[in-house]
Amino acid sequence: MNSDCVFQYIRYACYYYQPSKPNKKKISELIKAIPFFMSDEDQAILFDIILKNPIQCYHDKSETMNEYGYLLYKKFNTIKNNHIKEYNEYKNEIIPKDEMYKQRRTHNLFFLCIVLLIFFYIYKIK
Repeated sequence: MNSDCVFQYIRYACYYYQPSKPNKKKISELIKAIPFFMSDEDQAILFDIILKNPIQCYHDKSETMNEYGYLLYKKFNTIKNNHIKEYNEYKNEIIPKDEMYKQRRTHNLFFLCIVLLIFFYIYKIK
């Protein structure tokens, strides 16, 4: 699997992570399992990074999990000599999609309210 896809998945998992006892266990298992979806060379690199940077130091807060996802991304791409995005750029790639969803949801709610007001007005006139 392409390493960009793997790190995009890690970014989403860390962004939507909510700390709780079961979630801490699940995210730890997920991070340890992700290297299995990479090539042998990339797998060895990511395993080494994960061993040197244990998730237990980061999984107590959502914000620190975002930092952990970026840490994995940055260290892996440094070793592979790939382009590395800054933390804000890395994190903000998710936000516009969420904002677009919120905006669309707001427009739908506004439209529904207008339709309901029209029906209410028509019902009151009769």
